[in-house]
Amino acid sequence: MFRRLSGTEPEDPTFPADLERLGDGMIDFREKSQLSLVLSTILTQVFRYFIKDADQVRQLKDPTKCFHFWISKNERVNEAQREAFNSRFTLYTFLFTWLSRHNSLHTHNYPNPSSGTRMAFFVPTQRVIVFFGETHQDHGIFAWRLIEESVSSGSIIGFVKDAQGESSDNTAILIANMGQLLWYRGGGRAVTLQTWNALPRAKGTDPPMLIDEARNRVPGNETPAQHVKSIFEDVLPRFTKPDARIQVLGTGDGAAEVVAYLEDTWEEWAGKVTAIAVTTGPVWIGREVEKENFKAFWGQVSDRQSWLFSHIDTKVFVKRARAYVVSDEPVETPLTGQEDFGCNVYSAGENAHVECTTPKAYQKILQFFKLVEDVPGYIEVEAVPLLLQTATDTSFKVTSEDQIWS
Repeated sequence: MFRRLSGTEPEDPTFPADLERLGDGMIDFREKSQLSLVLSTILTQVFRYFIKDADQVRQLKDPTKCFHFWISKNERVNEAQREAFNSRFTLYTFLFTWLSRHNSLHTHNYPNPSSGTRMAFFVPTQRVIVFFGETHQDHGIFAWRLIEESVSSGSIIGFVKDAQGESSDNTAILIANMGQLLWYRGGGRAVTLQTWNALPRAKGTDPPMLIDEARNRVPGNETPAQHVKSIFEDVLPRFTKPDARIQVLGTGDGAAEVVAYLEDTWEEWAGKVTAIAVTTGPVWIGREVEKENFKAFWGQVSDRQSWLFSHIDTKVFVKRARAYVVSDEPVETPLTGQEDFGCNVYSAGENAHVECTTPKAYQKILQFFKLVEDVPGYIEVEAVPLLLQTATDTSFKVTSEDQIWS
């Protein structure tokens, strides 16, 4: 039987949250480690990064290459490096600095019970666009896989710029923090579960810290559903005017949470929420919209209400909600799926990842929001899906390739 003495465990790897010095943590880890067994599992590669003028993250030694996760055979080393890299782009660092430089964009401190502050980006106005991201993402991040290709596309930077640019007035942008619902007392900040598991440990072989449900949760924001409720019932009333027009954008499971909340409380928000857009996979993961008052807004025209539209030549199927889903088709191509979603369904222009749907489709969504703003009493009509459009196209030509199989 073999046992390891308490003083022989490898040190926990640490990496500076600096792109150019990120590889220094790898060097420090090698110097601290005394065990040849540990050193044999460590690759010799050291990576440092920079942000190109083209808004891309690249390696210093090879500007043609992006972020490299597998720097070691030790999984703990890889996780620590990724967390240091990611922390460089959170709202508390890079994104916050970029956004705070804009004269038209102000920040308000939203106090939390642990004496820290949660940052809400806000421009005082009567129109507010609220974004609810996925519940595993960092605040202000759409998709980490897109950050290395374009910082603006992978984060809220491009979204905020376009949202304020397309509006004639100063539109408020509120970014809900759906993922960072754990309170890290040592750092005085909210973190995701992924970040929690990557927090510093006494030794490299130690397990992650246990979550204390009393001390490591923010009261009123323990779950994504409670955070959605907090945004609508605490943040929006505090920072908006009573007659503010609210437009909602949700992604993935964040979209399912906000739609469920609005359906349950629609009597309160019916006169304030003017449009809803969701970006998700090809199947709606939220519960089915059932309440009649919310159906009328979401899009489903019930049998009881259908007689109201009998005098209109064009069939009214949806009102002020849209779904943009994973698809191979170009962005905003009409798709089937109204029966599942209950509203018009369009391609998001992304064929694989739900987290990439919002970056690919938000420009079309902002155009939809603006259309609702500019056209009084706007009501959508049923979009003809691409499949039905193709079926009605009778023009067909036999090619030489088709004749081979005839």
